Amino acid sequence: MREIKFRAWDKKNKEYIQELHSIDFTKKIIRGGFSIVGCMEYPLERIILEQYTGLKDKNGKDIYEGDMVRYSDNGKEFEMTIKWEEAWLHFDFPIGAVDLEVIGNIYENKELI
Repeated sequence: MREIKFRAWDKKNKEYIQELHSIDFTKKIIRGGFSIVGCMEYPLERIILEQYTGLKDKNGKDIYEGDMVRYSDNGKEFEMTIKWEEAWLHFDFPIGAVDLEVIGNIYENKELI
């Protein structure tokens, strides 16, 4: 079974929240990061949640939606962004693609888009 986990992009501070602890959809907050008094709370409307795909790249790095990956197929290199479309995960690379590698993400590396 695929491990279910998320990472959270803070739109206000333009950074990923370190140590995502919990998502409370009832209170519309996420808890993560640290401050002097403990775990921080962030309003959900300020956050972009990205789900883990269940896949790892050739270096063992988790692949999340929003990641940009490079892969090779028949000796040619290609790049693409991982994204969810409707209820399915969109991969635009062939099954036989090899050397899948995360090269950035759509928030921290806009120059790669």
